[in-house]
Amino acid sequence: MLVSRSAIRALHTSQRSELQPPEVTLIDKAKGWALWSAIMAASFPIFMGQAFVMLLMFLRSPRKFLGKEAADPTALPDPMPGVKHLHIEINGIRIHVASMGQAAGRPLMLMLHGFPESWISWRHQMEAFSSEYHVAAVDLRGYGQSSKPKGRENYALEVLVDDVKDVVQALGHDQCILVGHDWGGALAWMVAYAYPSMVSRLINMCGPHPAAFADNLDWNQFKRSWYIGLFQWPWLPELMMRSYDYAFVDAAFTSGPMACKTPGAISAQHIAHFKQGLRQPYACSAALDYYRAFVDSTTRFPSAAGALLTRDDVKSRQLEMPTLVLWADSDGALGPQLLNGLPGYVPDVDIHTLKNCSHWIQQDRPEEVNALMRSFLEQRAGGSSSVSGQQGAFAASAA
Repeated sequence: MLVSRSAIRALHTSQRSELQPPEVTLIDKAKGWALWSAIMAASFPIFMGQAFVMLLMFLRSPRKFLGKEAADPTALPDPMPGVKHLHIEINGIRIHVASMGQAAGRPLMLMLHGFPESWISWRHQMEAFSSEYHVAAVDLRGYGQSSKPKGRENYALEVLVDDVKDVVQALGHDQCILVGHDWGGALAWMVAYAYPSMVSRLINMCGPHPAAFADNLDWNQFKRSWYIGLFQWPWLPELMMRSYDYAFVDAAFTSGPMACKTPGAISAQHIAHFKQGLRQPYACSAALDYYRAFVDSTTRFPSAAGALLTRDDVKSRQLEMPTLVLWADSDGALGPQLLNGLPGYVPDVDIHTLKNCSHWIQQDRPEEVNALMRSFLEQRAGGSSSVSGQQGAFAASAA
C-alpha cells in the first residue's frame, strides 16, 4: 500500500520544528573543524590497523572475503505474515512501514529500530501490543525496504526527525507513543525535542539522551565508542561490513561480545533478513552515514540537532512527556553512567535496567520489556520521576 506526500498535506497542516539552527561564529567554525580533525587523527591508527587486518583476511581467502551479491529484500519469507506493509512517500523518498492492529480510535505506537537492524527487531512488541494499539514499525531511511539516497547529508538528524513526523501524519495520527532503540532511541529523543506535542509517551531502549551522553562521556564510554571514529573514514567500514557475507551481523547478535544473552533470541531467519537489507546498493554506506552526519553536526557543520550536545541553553530544555527508559547492564556499547543526571533533563521519567541483558534489549528479553512497557502505559499518566537502584542512578529489573 502506497501513501503519498500529497495525502499527508491533505490530512494535516505542517508543524514547525522547535529545533532551530544555532548561530555559528567564525570561532565556532574553527573549533568545530579542530574537533573534527582531532577525531580523525585519533582514529587514524585504528583505521590503519583495521585496513591491515582486512588485507590479510582478503589474501587468505578472496572469494569468501568478498561475500555475496545484492538481492531483493522482499525475496525472503515474511517473518510475520499478519503484518500489513505500507510504503509512504515523504521528503522525496519512500519509507517502508510494517503495520499491525490498525483500527479506528486506536492510538499509534511508532517503533524506530537501530543499527544494523530493521522493523523486524520489534516483532515481539508488535505481537504484544497490536490488540490495543495501531503498532507501526519503521524501516528507517537507508534500511530494509526504505529508500537509500546517497550522501551523508541525507541522514542528518533534522532530516530523520522530519521523516518520523511525516510518517506519523501519513498514518493518520497527530500523536504517537514513540518507541526507539539504539539509533532509533537517539532519534526518538530528537523527535520529542522537535515536536513535543506529537509525542504523548516516549519509550527509549538503550538510546542515550544527547545531553546526558555529553555530560557522562568519560574514558569508559570513550573506549566503548571507538568505532564511531573509525566510521568517519571512507570505504574501509563498508568493506568491513560486507566481508565474509556480512559476518559482523552474526557476531553482533549471536557470537561476539555484543551478542544476546538469551540463547536463540535472534534466529537464523532474522539474521538473514538483517543481512538482506544490508546487501542493497548503498545500504552499508547509508547505515554508516548516520554516524558521519552526526559527527559533522556536532563539529564542522553545526546543526540544530547537533546543538543539543553543544549549547547550554538547548541542553537545559526539559522534556515534559512521561518517559520510560530501559537499559541493559551487559550493553557493550553504552555504559550505565550515561543514565546519570537524566531526570534533570526528563523530570517525568521511569528508568529500569535489565540484568544479564545485551544491547539488543527488546529482542534479548522481550517478555520483561513488554511487561515494563505495559505497566508504564497503564499506570504512568504523569507525576514525578521514578528512579531507583545503584546510588539512585537507575533501577534494576531482575531476570
